[in-house]
Amino acid sequence: MPKLTVYTPRKKDQFRRLRGKLLANGLQNADVGLVLNRSAEHISRCLNGKAQWGLAEQYAIMDAIHRPSDNMTIDANKLLRHALRFNPDIICVAEMRGAEAMTAQEAARTGHAVVTSLHANSARKAYGRILSMCRMGGTELSDTTLLRFIIEAFPVMVFKKQISDGTRRIMEIVEATGLDDGVLQANTLFRFDIDTQQHIHAGVISEKLAQRLLDDGVDRTALKRFCSNDFLKKTERRKAI
Repeated sequence: MPKLTVYTPRKKDQFRRLRGKLLANGLQNADVGLVLNRSAEHISRCLNGKAQWGLAEQYAIMDAIHRPSDNMTIDANKLLRHALRFNPDIICVAEMRGAEAMTAQEAARTGHAVVTSLHANSARKAYGRILSMCRMGGTELSDTTLLRFIIEAFPVMVFKKQISDGTRRIMEIVEATGLDDGVLQANTLFRFDIDTQQHIHAGVISEKLAQRLLDDGVDRTALKRFCSNDFLKKTERRKAI
């Protein structure tokens, strides 16, 4: 049962800096919804356990739920399109399963913050899964063009799965940086080491994404943890001019 939740903050600027940056994916039993819930908790700073996402009380919440029925004229994609007319600051699509993926990536590329999840076998393979779901909407765009749009919409991918001891772990966080001859290029930012049971900081975000985050209002001090020293030096020199 697809569930669409749209949040319109009464405190207007709190979510706008996100602007379609995060997409969580995992295997069928990985509980990727928890990743989104924890993200919402971190952003809002005040979790009150409301609905699946647990957004704080300062947010006006509109829930639109589609249940399977004999009359399938209203589906998750149509609900999402109608929700966009309310000009929400953040849209949470609990799980993308079909044509709504096309609408979600379009929204993420046009100023909306979109946080969503899907099932896939890895962080990188999730982009191909989104491509196939977008195709369900009947688009005539080429695979290359559509993949570029998806990467622009969701540059950061979080992959979670259940490992052999039964625990669920975030296995990898990657940034998709583009295409090379139609092949997805991505950098691993964090990965989980099975032997040490520790998360390893494996890389830094690209300068393109770092600048995009700065332009969207992300705090420079917080960004230092994730971007290169060269980028920070460049931005400091620009500020000094």
